[in-house]
Amino acid sequence: MIVTNTKTGELEYFNIDPNATQTAGYCGYSQSMLNISFDGGFIKFIFTKKEMVYYISVTEASLTVLSQGFVYNGIKNKQLFSTAVGNSFKCLSKQTVSLANNFQLQVANSQLQAFDIVNNQFGKEEECTLDRNKRLIPATIGFSLSGLIIIILFSCVLYRRNTHSGYSRI
Repeated sequence: MIVTNTKTGELEYFNIDPNATQTAGYCGYSQSMLNISFDGGFIKFIFTKKEMVYYISVTEASLTVLSQGFVYNGIKNKQLFSTAVGNSFKCLSKQTVSLANNFQLQVANSQLQAFDIVNNQFGKEEECTLDRNKRLIPATIGFSLSGLIIIILFSCVLYRRNTHSGYSRI
């Protein structure tokens, strides 16, 4: 979690230890909820299913910073991490969700699935856009460089054929 210190205006980062959390929630037909609580706060996700797609519709969090004597609260009603029902959303990259002017949730190395879970296993993984782009950029650069090399070689061949203009071979 990222907060803007109310006294200094500087960003402060708070990592949540997964081994020091408790989870609760419910699973419904068209809506599910996951609440992750820890010493000093909680993170809550509400998942909504519409037809063959589900997504996080509400993200809410609270964090008490004892050193500041301040409680940060935030809620975001925005569609996030849209995925086909039966599949899981997976993202290794950092994704930041702004919950309030001074409070952000940063999620990294995550995998979520809210509906149609079979045998307590994640379904087919759907990669987030950031991870896909990280793989796509090197491939695009490689193809571009290959194309450039082919164009240069083709130009050299044409140049060698046309250098004898004005004279004919005997």
